[in-house]
Amino acid sequence: MDVNAPRQNILFRCPDILLKHQIDLILIQLSVLMHCSALAAASKTVDCLKLVHSLHAIFLIAGDNNMPIIYQVNRERDGTSFATRKVEAKQKGLVIFTLIVSFQKEELGFEHQAAIMPAVPPPEQLLNMEEIRERRLTDPRFPMQYRNSAAKKKFVPWPIEMRFCQDSGSQHKPSLYYWFRARGKLSDDPALHRCVVAYASDLLYSGVSLNPHRERGLKTYSLSLDHSLFLCFSGCGSTNL
Repeated sequence: MDVNAPRQNILFRCPDILLKHQIDLILIQLSVLMHCSALAAASKTVDCLKLVHSLHAIFLIAGDNNMPIIYQVNRERDGTSFATRKVEAKQKGLVIFTLIVSFQKEELGFEHQAAIMPAVPPPEQLLNMEEIRERRLTDPRFPMQYRNSAAKKKFVPWPIEMRFCQDSGSQHKPSLYYWFRARGKLSDDPALHRCVVAYASDLLYSGVSLNPHRERGLKTYSLSLDHSLFLCFSGCGSTNL
């Protein structure tokens, strides 16, 4: 299929689209996977000089982890500097998810940064999730019942390595500082780096928003309904905060 054909809708099937992008799909939550897969599909329909700078995803109905997803990419606009794509994710003929993504050719322009880099330890001084888990399993300050229960649970490392800058004493704050990077070596393809960041962006944020409301015995359930992301970075082969 000619992905450069004008105004032609392009179909991709998951997990094929992400297997080509070197992302481990084992036991990945479907909602986290979809906007990353949809972005990967959309990126394959624009020229390599245009990179994604913003996206907005809407989750419509629950999907089935045991079924493939078909991503239909609609060419909404192809301009000199900008391109817009609309992606629909389908299962059983139903649209379960939509994504609007805008691409822009890299150009010189005004730059400013209002945010100040927070004072946090460098990633080399922090533990990753696997090291934190091992410490908790052997820490006598935790009840034996908790440690035994945690040890029995199947643990599969995420394809994103994370190192948290704050300890459990700050768990009630509605914010979280952490370093993250992709496991393994990524290619120099900037589209791949942006897909990885899109994946990482939906791993923890819903849980962090619940932090101020946590109390003993509280049971909650969270899910993504919509997700917006603006990208202004060079890559995620190194560690990012």
